[in-house]
Parts: sequence; C-alpha cells; structure tokens
Amino acid sequence: MKLVSVVIVSTVLLSISYAVEKPSLHTKGTPTGKPTGSLKAGEYWWNPQLSPEGPVVVLVSLPLQTMHVYRNGILIGRSTVSTGSKGRSTPPGVFTILEKKPAHYSKKYNNAPMPNMQRLTWTGIAMHSGQLPGYPASHGCIRLPFDFSQLLFSATAKGGTVVVGDGKTPEPHLAANPGLMLAPKDFSPEMLRPLAANDYDWRPERSEAGPITIVVSAADRVLYVYRNGNPIGRGALEVVGPGRLGNHV
Repeated sequence: MKLVSVVIVSTVLLSISYAVEKPSLHTKGTPTGKPTGSLKAGEYWWNPQLSPEGPVVVLVSLPLQTMHVYRNGILIGRSTVSTGSKGRSTPPGVFTILEKKPAHYSKKYNNAPMPNMQRLTWTGIAMHSGQLPGYPASHGCIRLPFDFSQLLFSATAKGGTVVVGDGKTPEPHLAANPGLMLAPKDFSPEMLRPLAANDYDWRPERSEAGPITIVVSAADRVLYVYRNGNPIGRGALEVVGPGRLGNHV
C-alpha cells in the first residue's frame, strides 16, 4: 500500500511540475467558431478532429499577422499572432522546429517567460505564448495566444515544418497568404533554374531523414519537396481544370 501511495504522489508531482501557468501580461486567447474570415487580436480557431493524424505544417503570414495549421493538408487551426516589430522583423522562410520546451525563459530578455516555446532558429527566433496587441510587437519571435500556444504545442513535433511569408521579398520562398507556399531561397542555383515539361531535380542527400512536406505552387507550376524543412527536390507539373489550382495536377 505504501508503494502504491508513493507512485500516486510521484505521478501527481510530475504532472504539476510540467504544468505551465499563463504569465500575467500574456494574452489568454479567445476561441471562435470561425474557420474563415477575419480574427480580432487574441482570437483563434482549433478543430483537430478534422484530421486526427498526419504531418503538421504551420503557415505564418507576416502581413496578415495570422497563423494557419494544417495536418495532412487539412486546416485544423488558425490564430492571430504578433511577430517582430520594426527593426526586429521576423525573418521569412521555411523553418524546422528545432526544439520544444513547455516552460522556457529568455536568456536574452531578462528571463522573460516564453511558455510553449518552439525554436525555429538557434539565433533567437521561436514560436511561444506572448502578448498580442494587434500589431507586430515582438523582438522577432512569433507570439501566440497562451491557450492556442498550448494546443499548437500538443500537435507539432520536433522536425516539423513552419513557413513564414512576408509577401514582399522577391525570392520565391514566401507564404504571405495561407495556402501559398513557394520554393525557399536556400535552393541551390541549379535547383532554381526554369523547369521544362517533365523536368525535375532530386537531391535527397540534402536531408537524409525526417518528415516530408510537399508544396504545390500554381504560380510556378512546380511541385516542391521538403524533408525536415530542407528542400530536396522539385518537379514540373501541369494544372488542369477550373479554379486556381484546378481539379487535377
């Protein structure tokens, strides 16, 4: 009986040690039933049951200050965000989730709490809970409503893909609008040359293991392949049918 009690107490303490409280200045977040349309600062929508399993891709729009979360290509969540302020802008590009910590404190900014931190670079860019004033206000990170940051943290995995778009940079590696993702700027020159019909490039040695993400660009008429967020291939495609992407690729 004593052994059982010890095990139960230990389990409770372990659960408590991993509980993360919302910092007082962080935006808690307001759930909304709207999978489309405009969102007010702090609002989010989350419906993971629409696609319970599969790889997750996160799209962040700097102009719109929004995040869209896809699993198996199906939208399961979206939220408002607050990205880098003027002079400290969040860099656009295709990133890999390098590290995840439910409780994290900034070494650079006076031990500031950053719950549900998901690191995108080793130079200080990450997704985490924070204050959302309704405009870009961070030092470069992607701030999320606290409640949404917990939901996102539970859905992603280390090695997952995050695409940040600004809609301005000329290189085709942007995701300024949800669903629009183009090739990242770290493609080698030979992999950025125009593709003829039935042409392709394949460089799997650029990333030998990890989750695969496939991006179809109607603008480029190219299918891009990423592994661990790194571009490993692309192929020319033909889009047939009505609508932006048509019915058949």
